[in-house]
Amino acid sequence: MRVAPWCRSHPVATYVLASLLWTTVLYTHAVTAGFASYDDGPQVVQNPSLSSLATSLKYFHSPVSFASDLRGSGGSFYRPLFWLSLAIDEKLWGLNPVGFHLTNVLLHWLSSLFLFLLLRRLDVSFLSSALASLLWISLPINSEAVAWISGRTYCLAACFLFLGMLFAERYLSRPVTKYLAGYCLAAFCALSSHEEGVLIVGFTLLLIIAKHEGKSRAAMMLSGASVISILLYFWLRHAAGAAGVTAKGTIASFALSFWKYLGWMVLPIHMSVERSTDTPPPGWSGRALAAWLCLALACAVLILVHRKIPKSLIGFAWMGIGLLPFCGLVFIYQGMAERYTYVASPGLVLLVVVLGANSQVRLRPFVLGLIAAWALWGVYRLETRISDWSDAARLYEHSLQATPRSAKLHYNLGAVLEGRKHFAQAGGEYDTAVGLEPNYEPALAGLGNVDLNLGRAKEASQMFRKALRLNPDDVKAVTNYGTALQSLGEFDAAKAQFQRAISLAPDNDDAYCDLGVLLFQTGDASGAILQFDQAAKINPSDPTPLFDLAMIYEKSGRPDLAVKLYELVLQLSPGDPDAISALQSLGTNSN
Repeated sequence: MRVAPWCRSHPVATYVLASLLWTTVLYTHAVTAGFASYDDGPQVVQNPSLSSLATSLKYFHSPVSFASDLRGSGGSFYRPLFWLSLAIDEKLWGLNPVGFHLTNVLLHWLSSLFLFLLLRRLDVSFLSSALASLLWISLPINSEAVAWISGRTYCLAACFLFLGMLFAERYLSRPVTKYLAGYCLAAFCALSSHEEGVLIVGFTLLLIIAKHEGKSRAAMMLSGASVISILLYFWLRHAAGAAGVTAKGTIASFALSFWKYLGWMVLPIHMSVERSTDTPPPGWSGRALAAWLCLALACAVLILVHRKIPKSLIGFAWMGIGLLPFCGLVFIYQGMAERYTYVASPGLVLLVVVLGANSQVRLRPFVLGLIAAWALWGVYRLETRISDWSDAARLYEHSLQATPRSAKLHYNLGAVLEGRKHFAQAGGEYDTAVGLEPNYEPALAGLGNVDLNLGRAKEASQMFRKALRLNPDDVKAVTNYGTALQSLGEFDAAKAQFQRAISLAPDNDDAYCDLGVLLFQTGDASGAILQFDQAAKINPSDPTPLFDLAMIYEKSGRPDLAVKLYELVLQLSPGDPDAISALQSLGTNSN
């Protein structure tokens, strides 16, 4: 009896508690998902620049290149705040993925809170604002940005975008300098998190129109501040040396992309982490013209119903602004991606909620029931997708249901299966990737790895040669090519490959270990010891060079040194069966 009056008198607190509980229920499973094999390794786990806050500051004056297998390779991006946030997490949690996931979920919740407050200030009713925000939290399409640690850049940018819009609304209502300063800071932080921060201009314009403040001095100041923030960001980006992709976008496929994104937001039956194969072809076609006609018709209908349902047009405009850079007008390095809808999707839920709330009385129960069914299905789909992120093989297998022609996904699945020693299945995925893209170097190298593990050294060497003709600097392929040559008895050629791998990556201990094994095999025990010593210095946490050194000392009649090294191996890898067996053998011999 006392709860309802309290909720009515404390609407914001009520939403805070409800949204916290809702977010916790939905994303608890995501927190325990671990680091994803899809980019979290190189960007977080193996990134030495995140080891301290000081080293992470390098991203404020150094851009990061796009991956070589993306269509934007050759360009680079500038997102220093994203990297700083990861460094802060590593400082607080170490390399415990739970902490990184908690930050993503917290950012998602904060964004929903800012969204709720913004809708209230746009005169959307409390119930509609709350329902729209809670629906947005549970949208399945947002799972990629939240459940994937490397997807944080979108959560971070959205959080600052929505916060900036709150400051903008306050400044329009009460032109005080502190609100303008907060708006500028939030805009710059959004831009420093992701390039989509440029949307602050479009959203600011939408806010000004919605508040009927088009001719006010505050509106002019806000517009100028947004442009200045963007110019400052691009100046810093240029000074840091970030190079944009020179390819041009196209207006022809804009509508096709828009409807694709809308379909993914409404009914993501199959979801994929790699949507490059969904990118509509450039140029005009019958489908492109039909898509533009449908888009124009949708705009006309919403304009006609705008007087009866005024907030519907705001929802549609929000969605359009949020998707604007990702629908082909700007060349995107990865084509299309589900995470690109993160900022646009609040417009969809606002549109759905206001249409449902303002539907005809006779139809309202049916419409609201339909929305409820959609929301429940969305929760189910969100949970199944979050579950995918906890298992790399399942993530790629289910993603391939949506994008079966993605060579990158077939390769990624092959790499996971190879790591699990399912070599025949891995080879099948690599073969499929090569069939889709004959010059996809990682997949060719993967086929070489499979052949090597199955004892087919000759076939492996041929595959590695093909891969290295396409990418001579693939260190892992160079190293494994040397191993294949060693198995074929071509010791001089193998030694040359190991030395080349060392010159390409002096801080990678694998090639030192492989060269050490080769030298010992060819009778150069002292040279082998030097290589293993160097490998142990480079990576003190790797037990492999210590184990190899112990074997050399054991075979050289130095059991005392061998015992010490085997014991070090067990400290690094408790329960290692080979080290335990070796120690037992040495103990028996000494008796």
